[in-house]
Amino acid sequence: MTTPNVPAVKKRKELDSRSIVWEHFEKIKDVDNKVIKGKCLYYEKQYICETKKHGTSSLRNHMVSCLKNPHSKDTRLSLLTFNTLSTSESGTEAPKGGTEAPEGVLVTWVFNQDAIRRAICKMIIINEFPFRFVEGHGFKRFILVACPRFLIPSRWTISRGIYQIFLDERLNLKKLFRVGTQRFLLIRGEYIAKALESCLLEWGIKNVFTVTVDNASSNDTATVFFKSKLLSWGSSSVKVQYMHMRCIAHILNLVVQDGLKFADESVKRVRNVVRWVRNSPARLTKFREFAELFGVEAKSALHLDVPTMWNNTYIMLNTAVQYQVVFDAYERNDPSYSADLGSAPSFLDWCFVESLVKLLKAFYDMTVEISGSLYVTSNTFFSEISNLSCMLEAMVNSVHETEKVMGTQMRNKFDKYWRGPEKMNSIIFFANILDPRDKEECMSHQFGTFHLSSSTCSCWGIGPECKSVLQEITELVDKKVASNSKETKPFLVSIDYEQESDGEQW
Repeated sequence: MTTPNVPAVKKRKELDSRSIVWEHFEKIKDVDNKVIKGKCLYYEKQYICETKKHGTSSLRNHMVSCLKNPHSKDTRLSLLTFNTLSTSESGTEAPKGGTEAPEGVLVTWVFNQDAIRRAICKMIIINEFPFRFVEGHGFKRFILVACPRFLIPSRWTISRGIYQIFLDERLNLKKLFRVGTQRFLLIRGEYIAKALESCLLEWGIKNVFTVTVDNASSNDTATVFFKSKLLSWGSSSVKVQYMHMRCIAHILNLVVQDGLKFADESVKRVRNVVRWVRNSPARLTKFREFAELFGVEAKSALHLDVPTMWNNTYIMLNTAVQYQVVFDAYERNDPSYSADLGSAPSFLDWCFVESLVKLLKAFYDMTVEISGSLYVTSNTFFSEISNLSCMLEAMVNSVHETEKVMGTQMRNKFDKYWRGPEKMNSIIFFANILDPRDKEECMSHQFGTFHLSSSTCSCWGIGPECKSVLQEITELVDKKVASNSKETKPFLVSIDYEQESDGEQW
């Protein structure tokens, strides 16, 4: 009989130890060449570290606490730093057992991988950087110099961190809404009717005061339906009366767009020539050379607009007018300029656009004023509307035919939404009254700019429209005090949304 062949046992390949502790310890092996102990290179103390029984935890603890280890100082000691931001703003954790560090004091700082990574996520959110920013060579070089111990995360880790910040902030807001008894102002709500209702129920918001939307007809239907929902939630009829607020910035946009239709051909030619230059890097380089040759020092480069946003159109025209000499030089020196464009802007087009820019600047400044997000704007709405009425009236009575036609078209659109106080939400008047810089007599005079009453145009007394507004705000305050005298001050929440009349978002 023959003995069967027994396959040879393959010896497992030994892997090199990848733990960082072996940079500070000497390996002590047994007769089988297995590591059983580690000897400190600085303190000569031995620790058991068999792989299957003990591991390297004891070695790692000693590496951090070893007094003779020159590398352990960075991990063991805290650093003093001058805090230029509060703890919450800087993204770092508050010291244990202490309160939030105020601005401008000395605080302790200890390396924290998670805190630095969260601060990077907040930086990307605030500055609107792409997620791949952390994978750029410049950022890696900066971190290597500023904090070599920090392990740079990938773009995927950053995206998960940003989403976690969103979940944390959302939870904090839910707690605030659930505990507080404030009222809420919803500005430009995209969700209409049932979608808006489900969103508010999810967030636990029931005290809605106003909803500001654009002027699409579907929004009118949605607000009527939503009023009935608010009444079923227990809201009073007084609050529902002021719920529907038309977006003032959107109405101003519609007014100017109607005026720009008359100047569409000249604006279109300027837009085409700007697009033609910007579409080719070679043309753009040549354009800059002409600008340097003629000494044109504009504050901004050529800007291409979005036709549905008139503010963008104003910026494009204002910049293009500053480069008119450069465009003329380009046309004289490049035959493809006229050949490609077909109808390039003529001298009359440039003259018309220049006068149009001067006219639109007042509307642009007004839009910037009422669209501010870092300061209160509601108290200026009525004054801005009154100023707009005066501007349009001056355009209608202008001796220039072009300006007169544009003013007439814009005035018709203005009258559609703001001809009288019955077409405007009274909240606009209330905010003006509560501004201590305005007086009742001034408000009555502003009503006169709408040509609503001859009495208000001829005197500075309190006219009938102003008296009606004062009576209305008095009734609102009385009913509010009677319904709930313990309610806290209003709290505002904004949900931004805009929609063109044809349904297109912008």
